[in-house]
Amino acid sequence: MDNLKKDIINSITQKNIDIDLNQLNYSNNTADIFNVHIDKIDYIGKIFDISKNDTKKYLALNEFYFYENIISHFNNIIKIPTFFNFIKNDKGQTYGIILENLNIPNKIDSLDIDLINIIIEHISKLHIYYWNKNDNIENILNYKDNAQYIIEEKIKMDIKYYFYNIKNIFDDNLYNTFDKLLNKNNLINNNNNNINKSLNKTFIHGSLKIENIILIKNTLIQEEIIPYFIDWSLFKLGYGVEDILFLLIFSLDKDLFLNNVDNIIHLYFQKINKYMIENQNNECLNEFNEHIKQSLLDFILHALIGLFIKNHFSKIKNEKLHIYLDNYLYLTNKYVEL
Repeated sequence: MDNLKKDIINSITQKNIDIDLNQLNYSNNTADIFNVHIDKIDYIGKIFDISKNDTKKYLALNEFYFYENIISHFNNIIKIPTFFNFIKNDKGQTYGIILENLNIPNKIDSLDIDLINIIIEHISKLHIYYWNKNDNIENILNYKDNAQYIIEEKIKMDIKYYFYNIKNIFDDNLYNTFDKLLNKNNLINNNNNNINKSLNKTFIHGSLKIENIILIKNTLIQEEIIPYFIDWSLFKLGYGVEDILFLLIFSLDKDLFLNNVDNIIHLYFQKINKYMIENQNNECLNEFNEHIKQSLLDFILHALIGLFIKNHFSKIKNEKLHIYLDNYLYLTNKYVEL
């Protein structure tokens, strides 16, 4: 903790500030999270292990790049915790970030369909703003290591390795289902006659789930709820509907999902299509459904398999895993022909 405090002090340009560094709150898969009090203001700090050339390092590079180069392009399109400063070690290497602390009394922890609709309404603003503006997106994503592509491909390769080499993780039926879906994904990727994959793409979060969203009550406007989006380590150029599917699959319980999923997807299509028509470039429903299929078969599928693999080796079992699976299979049964 003393080294961390020293690194924070040395990383901040202001002089004569008081830092009260609290104990680490918790660790997620990629970072340690802590509270830091700087000049009478509370912040949240995240530190990453960048010592190894592994998945965690690339996720850290993604997040650092996002706050250094991308957040300024959003122009208040959506809400993101305010960036304060990077944390660097004595070699000048960035290994952490300090952000606005949104852990306040007005934070909302439970989720219902109204809140889901609010989240989708806000993230859609980002999708629409960058819809089909691939040159703009590529410009802000074009950095040295192209980490956002490297990390996703590495994650998928690692998951496939475990899937095909440790089959006892899955029962036979589930293994066969996942195997068919992975083969279907390979077939689509290898099909030269497939839909132009650069068409109707946009800037997406890449891991949109309730754990990566902080819902705040606006004290100035009665009943207004504002979502703040966090953890941008998997941002990329992709289909906007992938964010929506990720949110629905990994955030809704079974009843909430089944009662609302079809309507939510339809409303999202209407919202996007309205924008496209206004810009004389509408997206037909068949094409939208194709994007749903591709999204389900690509990173979302690998993320789900990865959760099963992680759950197998973890001492603390994920009780929601089969809810995620049921949600996912409902959508694949509707949009993917096996």
